[in-house]
Amino acid sequence: MKKLLILLLVMAAIVCAFASCGDDEEAGGGAPTAPTTNNNGGNGGTTASTNANACPAGGSHAIEFQETEPTCSTPGTYKGVCTKCGFVKEETEGKPAVGHNGKTFVTEVITPATCEGKGTQRLICSDCGDEQWSKDFKSEIPALGHSYLRGGILFTEEAGVKLVAPKCGADGYYERTCTDCGYNEDPLTREEYKALEGKTGFDAEIYAGMAGWDHKWSDEPDRVIYATCTEPMYIVYVCTECGEERHDADGEEAGHMYYTNEEQVEGVDYVIDPKPTCITTGSKVALCTVCGEKTVDNAFIEELPVVDHDTSNRDSAYLVTSVAATCHEKAYKIYRCCMGECGLTEKVEEGEVLEHIWERNGDPTCATLGLTPYKCTLCKDTENFKDEYSVENLTHTLAGIVSKPTCVSNAVYLCSVCNTKYGPVEGDPQYKNGYAHGRHTLEYSETVEPTCHDLG
Repeated sequence: MKKLLILLLVMAAIVCAFASCGDDEEAGGGAPTAPTTNNNGGNGGTTASTNANACPAGGSHAIEFQETEPTCSTPGTYKGVCTKCGFVKEETEGKPAVGHNGKTFVTEVITPATCEGKGTQRLICSDCGDEQWSKDFKSEIPALGHSYLRGGILFTEEAGVKLVAPKCGADGYYERTCTDCGYNEDPLTREEYKALEGKTGFDAEIYAGMAGWDHKWSDEPDRVIYATCTEPMYIVYVCTECGEERHDADGEEAGHMYYTNEEQVEGVDYVIDPKPTCITTGSKVALCTVCGEKTVDNAFIEELPVVDHDTSNRDSAYLVTSVAATCHEKAYKIYRCCMGECGLTEKVEEGEVLEHIWERNGDPTCATLGLTPYKCTLCKDTENFKDEYSVENLTHTLAGIVSKPTCVSNAVYLCSVCNTKYGPVEGDPQYKNGYAHGRHTLEYSETVEPTCHDLG
């Protein structure tokens, strides 16, 4: 009895403990509690209290287990999802992929075929759409062929085939136009249609009805076309049924009539072909006095000699180049010869040389001997001039001699101010010995022995 009482007390304590846990969750609404601060001095640390089962939507997560069915190539899933916030508590692999065995495969066209072009297709699973493979499946779609050739040779207007009725002088024939792409096939003649005998689509009655018949020409000529230089005379007959003409030649062409060199008369017609140039001769070719055509055998009245060069034509067609005037040269144009491709040109000057437009280009120095430097704004030439800025008697300051005078050249000096090399300054006594002295200094460098004819 005592043992039973103790067991009951233990079970009651366990029940109370579980009840207390449930009360805590309901009291807190499942939401995280704010951190509490420890103010007992010293470190100012914080202690956070959290609940892993708390739902952001309030309270605890309401977990509902969901199962996803597998597909042909993807296994199914099994997971617990909160119905309030969508939280996935756990996800595991469910049923395995079912595979494609026993499934229906269908054809999907990627590129449709045309009348003359092939198409492409693929085999897919009707359930999942994955591409499949089969040794009997062909990914290439044959070209369709034109509408009048599909399923054999078709002779219907729906297929684009039309029978053109025969007439006098001509058999009937089939016109063929593809109803899909509009391609016009060459007409199918009666003889070609006959070659299809024994094949699908051939009709013996249609073949017989394609035969044309002879023209019914008039008994008397309708008119006469008289002979010309190049055509004979024609007697014209007309078909009384269709109006077509028949031209029967009678005799020969009349031939051209030309004046020869011996029979030239004033006013004879001719053409210059080819025209003479400055490097090639030309020809004066006779024209037919009847039709005006040139002689077909290149007979000519006379040969025209080479003409003189001519560069006087100022037409823009013969202008080679045009150059504007400068401070040193007049403006000019170059024209080529207008009488042929000889390469001869002429330079034609125009106007006058431009005057310099000087612009001050610095201050006078000893390098300019006191003169003011100027620069042309047109041609960039430089020159030194005496003006109000110039300095009188400004000369170089001798720093030293670069090279001594020789028998043929003056001495060269260096200025200490402008670092310019210069020659002796006329009238300045310090440069009096800087001019070439003309005294050669001879040195014997080689002895030549005398010969029978020359001195040594």
